Amino acid sequence: MFNVEALQSKLLACGLPAEGVEYVLNVNQKPAKKVGKRRKRNIILEIPIPRLGILVQAESWSGEHLFLLDLEKPRTVEYLFDQPLAINVQIIDCLGRHTRTTYTADYLAIDGFIVTAYEIKPDDELERLSKERPEDWVRRGDGWHYMPAERVFTRRGIRHVVIPTSSLNQVRADNLRLLSCANLSFSSLRDSKAYKRAYKIVESEGTIRIGDVLDRLEIADATVLMLLLHDQLIFADIDSIYLSPPRDVWVSIDKKRCSIATT
Repeated sequence: MFNVEALQSKLLACGLPAEGVEYVLNVNQKPAKKVGKRRKRNIILEIPIPRLGILVQAESWSGEHLFLLDLEKPRTVEYLFDQPLAINVQIIDCLGRHTRTTYTADYLAIDGFIVTAYEIKPDDELERLSKERPEDWVRRGDGWHYMPAERVFTRRGIRHVVIPTSSLNQVRADNLRLLSCANLSFSSLRDSKAYKRAYKIVESEGTIRIGDVLDRLEIADATVLMLLLHDQLIFADIDSIYLSPPRDVWVSIDKKRCSIATT
């Protein structure tokens, strides 16, 4: 549970109405339910978010876990909750009847001054839902929308975003997992001469292969480069190229330049 006073101040700074502030503060008290309690086929994980000092739950390697890896990277995410409290929504069922039910988002996050409830779903399930309940599950140019939840959250000053699993990049997720492990296990290397020298080399060259940096440092271990990538002092095309093995990976102080070098 996050500090209540600090969270309340943040919510007011975000401009949330009273109903939205009350909802998020209630979410902060405890999770609404254990993830996957009735879903025997899903892999239940507890994912550490070291920067926030919390553990959050995820249902699978292919969905929520990849999302969490991606969400952790921006350092503007200040608060994250799994399985926030259920809300009451009015839906139109597959028979066309208006009915009331409850809905629980997968995650609630505060990023900068924006509060967002996230729903992560496989693409085939979204396609099925849009056919069975086309007024509730809508696909537009900007993506998928679950209208019943969107209407309720909007009144509370909270965005509702549906994330199809196809938008979650496996290469990126594996790279983020590698960078996270380096950060957890070798953070003390930030104080080393190699860490500082490696940055200076990349800075002076603009764009360079990791192997060439290691040769100039006369070391074989690329951990200091992984830490620099984790800290976003240097960049690599982590969406397209696996960081392991690292020697042929191009890095740069400019995001665009490393992508061009890769291609």
